[in-house]
Amino acid sequence: MTPTQDILSRTATFLLAGGRGARLAPLTHKRSKPTVPFGDQSIIDFALANCLRSNLNHPFIITQYQATHLTEHVRRWWLQQSALGADAAASPVCVAAPEPDYVGTADALFRNVDRIDEQTEYVLILSGDHIYEMDYRELLRFHIDRGADVTLASLIYPSDSSRQFGILGVDAMDRIVEFEEKPAHPRELPGLPGQVLANMGVYVFRKDVLREALKRDADASKSTHDIGRDVLPALVKRRNLTAFRFENPDTCRPRYWKDVGTIDSYYEASMTWLDALPDTHRLAGSGSVIAEGVRIHRTAEVLDSIVMPGVEIGPGVRIRRAILDENVRVLAGARLGYESIESQAFTRTPKGVVVVPANSIVPAASEIFADPRQRLRNKTTLGCLLEDRAEIVARA
Repeated sequence: MTPTQDILSRTATFLLAGGRGARLAPLTHKRSKPTVPFGDQSIIDFALANCLRSNLNHPFIITQYQATHLTEHVRRWWLQQSALGADAAASPVCVAAPEPDYVGTADALFRNVDRIDEQTEYVLILSGDHIYEMDYRELLRFHIDRGADVTLASLIYPSDSSRQFGILGVDAMDRIVEFEEKPAHPRELPGLPGQVLANMGVYVFRKDVLREALKRDADASKSTHDIGRDVLPALVKRRNLTAFRFENPDTCRPRYWKDVGTIDSYYEASMTWLDALPDTHRLAGSGSVIAEGVRIHRTAEVLDSIVMPGVEIGPGVRIRRAILDENVRVLAGARLGYESIESQAFTRTPKGVVVVPANSIVPAASEIFADPRQRLRNKTTLGCLLEDRAEIVARA
């Protein structure tokens, strides 16, 4: 058996983090999707932490949209890890944004394939916009033990979600015999009606197989140059592709993984994260994700919401099922998430989540609700936000 450290020394890692994330607008108007705050960190931090956890050195982060902002975020993240004792050999490397822009994920890899050195045998490819915890050493070991040309991390998902993912058709040994990108009528798993095997966007390639596949794709005039849409379906016909099931080995149940591709999925994943917090976390039991340093008046009410850094919420404000981006000011008596004029001024998702863009001012309502019963009922501020802070004076 090949020692794990030897496998790691022969593995190159690429983290695709250049996406615009248009479906997450307005949260992505001035930041890339991977740097959107999530919980008490950012989306890309999950993949970066996974690399650190897996002892993978110098992952290449391929940037594009808002590349400077992304690079600055990664630099700050690494400084924090260094302060906690992280090995300098593990520091990520941000690849400068290209001229011209990448056409797709396969094009991004093709134009950076020369970064793979002669000692490399395996190439790990990750996405910078998924929420999950994974030790990639398990995936690499599985890939080598199976003798695969390409290994795709996968998990069981309801078939009615198939339009969001690449769907794998597998045989009894989990060899991939079919790959469809976002099909309307997916191939369901044998014996599991209503269930499909979904592609997670986490791959291990043999280096020579990746080089050949990217070159072939680059030469294909009709290709969209996307890994899922073009490269993988073509490889299924010619190479040995296998599926690594991301599940608990004891229960065979899928582990947590979330592609936060829309505002609603981002909101739902944030609420799930909140519910799973340990009792010792400052937001445990709060019902809302409140960033450090947010200022909330003691007569305001914040329910089931996401409030990002720099936000100020004035007296008598009521907020529910809302996302407030950085540096928003909500003036006295405003209502968000209710049938109100203020709510109608901002984006509202299909599931009714109100989104207030960064640096916005939500105007004051015509009257202030001074009734003591309107005082904050949400545990969010109890003990961790307001009890030891001065009352905010509304600046209407």
